[in-house]
Amino acid sequence: MSLLRHRGLTQTGWVTYDLEQLLAQRNWAMAHHEAARIKRLFADSHLVHDLDQRILQARDDHKR
Repeated sequence: MSLLRHRGLTQTGWVTYDLEQLLAQRNWAMAHHEAARIKRLFADSHLVHDLDQRILQARDDHKR
C-alpha cells in the first residue's frame, strides 16, 4: 500500500497519483490506458477532460 493511500486520500487522489507515476516512468501507453479508465470512472467530473492533453504535454516535454 502506498504512503498516499495509507494517509487516506480519496479515490480521485489515488488515480491521479497512479497516472502521475506512469508519467514519471514515461510509460505513455499505460498512461493513456489509465486516463481512459479514470475518464470512465469519473465521467461527470470536469477534472478528467484534459488528461490526454496532460499526457501529450508530458511526452513533448520529455522529448525536449
